[in-house]
Amino acid sequence: MTRTMRRRTIRSSRSGAFALLALVGCGGAQPAPRSEPLSNQRDVVAEPPVDGPQFVRGEIRVHPKARDRVVAGGTVFILIKHADDNGQPVGIPIAVDKLEWAEGLQFELTEEDVLVATPENKTWGDVIVTARYDQDSDAISKEPGDVVGKLRVRAPAEGVMLLLDEIIP
Repeated sequence: MTRTMRRRTIRSSRSGAFALLALVGCGGAQPAPRSEPLSNQRDVVAEPPVDGPQFVRGEIRVHPKARDRVVAGGTVFILIKHADDNGQPVGIPIAVDKLEWAEGLQFELTEEDVLVATPENKTWGDVIVTARYDQDSDAISKEPGDVVGKLRVRAPAEGVMLLLDEIIP
C-alpha cells in the first residue's frame, strides 16, 4: 500500500481519526513512567520554530531487548506532538501516520500528515516523535508487550533515528 493510499485510508475514516487521537493518551493503559532517561533521548535547546516546510524524516529501529516482540508486517503508529519546556509531549498530535513494520523502517511526517490544521501547527519547532509497534493494530488499545520509542527533535529534521526500546508492561 502506498503512502498516499495509507493516508487516504486513515483520513477517510472518521473512526480512524478518533483512533489516532486515542493513540496519544486520550484513554487506555499508559506506559509506566521511566526513572532513567530514554535511550534515544537527546538534549534539544528550545528555539523559535523555523518557517518553511515542516517535516521529520528518519528511520525506526528496534532495540535488541524488544526484537522478539516485533514481527515483520505488524503495525507501527507514529506521531509528533509539541514538547513543553521539560521535553514532555503536550496537546493533540501535530501529525500522524500508520506504517507496516519492516527492519530499518523509513518514515516521513510532513505537513500533509497534519491531523488538525491550526496556527500552532504551521511551524512545529521542538517536538516529541513517538512510534509504537502495536500488536493488535488498534490505535486505541495499548497492550502489554507493545513496543514504544520516543525522541525529542527540532523540526524540520532529517536523518532522525528512533529506537523502539520500551516494552509496555
